[in-house]
Amino acid sequence: MRTIGRVISVVTMGFFMAITLPRHDCLAGTLKGITMPDAVTVAGKTLVLNGMGIRQATILKVKVYVMGLYLEQKSSDADAIVNSPQTKRLVVHYIRELKQADVLKALKESFTANNTTLDNVKAEYEKFLGYVSDMKKDDEMVLDFVENRVDIQVAGQKKEPITSDAFQKTLLRVWLGPKPTYPPLKAGILGK
Repeated sequence: MRTIGRVISVVTMGFFMAITLPRHDCLAGTLKGITMPDAVTVAGKTLVLNGMGIRQATILKVKVYVMGLYLEQKSSDADAIVNSPQTKRLVVHYIRELKQADVLKALKESFTANNTTLDNVKAEYEKFLGYVSDMKKDDEMVLDFVENRVDIQVAGQKKEPITSDAFQKTLLRVWLGPKPTYPPLKAGILGK
């Protein structure tokens, strides 16, 4: 758990106490200068910021993006989150410019590493990869998991939703699966 927090002064029966709250109880999450709101509304439901993490390139050690995961109820159980029918949001905030080819390469590696097969979602997988573009610094990819579809925004542009419960789970496993490309990112969005 992160040690960053805020201190609240409490006076009880004449005694002064200082209570330190964990960072995830603050009004908004901030990581590497990127602030995400404490709560968002998606499809009429209020979602809370479960956690934030940073993706770092494995070889060059450069920071690539900050991700925030929003859930109806906080959870640190990756499998439960992937399999839950509840509404979810993933926000990917790019902190450096990336070419489309680099984004696609990383996504394809993570899809393959965390899913036993992609055969049952091949059309949805190809459609999603077709939405990927060059990403500039401060561009965002926003993925909303609502009922049996994924609503997608890339760099401020809404894309046609992908309707498939199986693809929802396949996509969530890219970041929450058993073999994350960068484990500290998974730990961060799980609030660990």
